[in-house]
Amino acid sequence: MKLTTTLRGRMQQLLASLHPPSPPTAPEGQRLLNVLQGSFQKQLDEKHPDPFHTKSDAHDKHYVPITRESVSSHATTNYFASVLSHPVISTAVDPSTAGKDAVARFERMFTDSKLSMTSLQLLMQSYTEARKKADVESSALLGDRVNSWLHTTDHVAREQFFLTTAFPAAIQMLRREKNEAVLWKWLRMVYERDMIDADLTDRSWLVVENRLVAAIMSLAIGRGDLQDAAQQFVRACQYQIDSGRTQNPQATFVPLISKSLASAIIYYRHQHGIPAKLFTEVRRFLLPWTQKSRHIGPEFSDQLCAIYDPAQPTARLLYHGLANQQRFASSLIDRQARASATSRKTIMTAVLDASKVALDQGHHLEASFLLDFAIDHYPDYLPPRETKETAEQLEVSFNFAPG
Repeated sequence: MKLTTTLRGRMQQLLASLHPPSPPTAPEGQRLLNVLQGSFQKQLDEKHPDPFHTKSDAHDKHYVPITRESVSSHATTNYFASVLSHPVISTAVDPSTAGKDAVARFERMFTDSKLSMTSLQLLMQSYTEARKKADVESSALLGDRVNSWLHTTDHVAREQFFLTTAFPAAIQMLRREKNEAVLWKWLRMVYERDMIDADLTDRSWLVVENRLVAAIMSLAIGRGDLQDAAQQFVRACQYQIDSGRTQNPQATFVPLISKSLASAIIYYRHQHGIPAKLFTEVRRFLLPWTQKSRHIGPEFSDQLCAIYDPAQPTARLLYHGLANQQRFASSLIDRQARASATSRKTIMTAVLDASKVALDQGHHLEASFLLDFAIDHYPDYLPPRETKETAEQLEVSFNFAPG
């Protein structure tokens, strides 16, 4: 059957509306591509939110900005990362050969010039996930290969690496490998700026430095060497001042890393092993919690760490915060209500320790208040108060506190 001219024209219009022809010019093609990418990214971000970005990131002064080149790849990266993490696929990875396989894939992509930030991030994530199940040979450490590539590539690629979501994936990889040597090499690289086109005071690069220091500290804490972690903390803060990066490391540096050091001090209690002089230096840079604190919780603040000062332990800061600062007390109570069992036990024990410190120093009112606070807010661990004598009740509470 032949189509009439009129009918043929209508059919062409219908087909064109369903499947528009390619734009005749390059700018129109780019505009169409941008629309499609934007739509695709929006749909994938709704299903697979970026794990390195939250609604609050825009207000976080420690948020690392993402470069323009990396934005369009976030949704795709997250989508493929979620697919790779699916149990059906992840079980197909042999942990015993994960290191060699990852190194081989990396070298193949590098040789074929197919190494992009997205492919590198996915490779590091899948490798790190596999390493959770088994160790790999020292000759098959992917971190060493990435470090070699980073030292041979140009400053544009290095900037993309450090300032996009590939960098947090690399940090996780090196921490899993316990590859402290590479962390130090990268810290030296960004400290000296000899291979990076960036100003010393560039805030984005300050955050990169801080994340590297935090990773080095976390490895020291993992070894139980809090003295080494404390030394790195103090040196990094002082270096930021001496090098002219900032005169206020508490604002630019401490919030990012103080959580791990403070929580370790509180966890180890009086056995943290940090010498008195070094502990004083730590507290010089450690943030006390205030109403303006948005990056640390009260449980990671100097108010609690002061309890374990080997030279001058004091419970007065914690007492003052709980008794006279409503925002401090309410924030601690609210966060503890949603915290893990381990966190609750740790902070509860710290409050009991504070009560004992106050009692030993003759501050009976403070000691009684802190003891009552622990009993009132941790009824799942501590029995009700049975005696008015703080010393006796404190002994009973310590017997019920998890060891």
